[in-house]
This record gives sequence, C-alpha cells and structure tokens, in this order.
Amino acid sequence: MSTNSFSQTQNDSLQIKETVTKYIESFYLTQPKNGQESIHPLMAKRTVERFQDGKDYLRGMTSEEMRNVGVVFNKNGRYNEQSKKEITILDMMDKTASVKLVAEGWVDYIHLGKFNDQWKIVNVLWQWEEN
Repeated sequence: MSTNSFSQTQNDSLQIKETVTKYIESFYLTQPKNGQESIHPLMAKRTVERFQDGKDYLRGMTSEEMRNVGVVFNKNGRYNEQSKKEITILDMMDKTASVKLVAEGWVDYIHLGKFNDQWKIVNVLWQWEEN
C-alpha cells in the first residue's frame, strides 16, 4: 500500500467517524443541523418490528422524517455528549463504508457513500438492544 493510500485511508476513517458522530449527536443533543450534514437526502433508516398480529414487518423513515425526529428526540434531556456512541468501521473502500454504532439502548448498522469528497449516510438498519 502506498503512503498516499494509507494517508487517504486514515483520513477517510476519521471523516467516517466524524460523520457518524454528527449523526448520533444530532439526536443526543437535539441538533438536527448536524444530522442534515451527515445524511444523504435519499437516506433510509429501517428496523424490523413485530406488529400486533405477531408478524414481523419492516418500518422505515426517510431523511426528512429523520430530521423531524431529531428535533424532538431528546426533549426530556435524557441524553448528552457523554451518552454511549461506540463507532466501529466494519469495512471501507474508496466510495463505500459499513459501520456499527452502539448507542444508548440500540444498535445502528450504517452504510455510507463518499460524494464529492464527503462521507454521507445512505442507509441505516437498526434494532433496540436486548435487556
């Protein structure tokens, strides 16, 4: 691996972690602007939930719905800068990356794309942590 490639990989790793940090802190600190900076306009966030009939289904949110949730998510002040945010880059290429984010009470599996030298979240599959 060339020095330039290694340097680029380190820089990309830092940018990816910064993007995911902005994303989670947009919820924890009720800062939807940070969330907007970290997500692609076509981003989708999904989870598998059990419906009243006992069947599992896919529930999703668009980037617009995410911004709206970000405004009200932490109105009671439960979360802060110290809230859990363990970020692990699972895989990374020059234009795509996969990240695991362990947050306060849930886990996000995040896909990012690199657009014009900026990493953006394009997909999130999440689940509440088991107690």
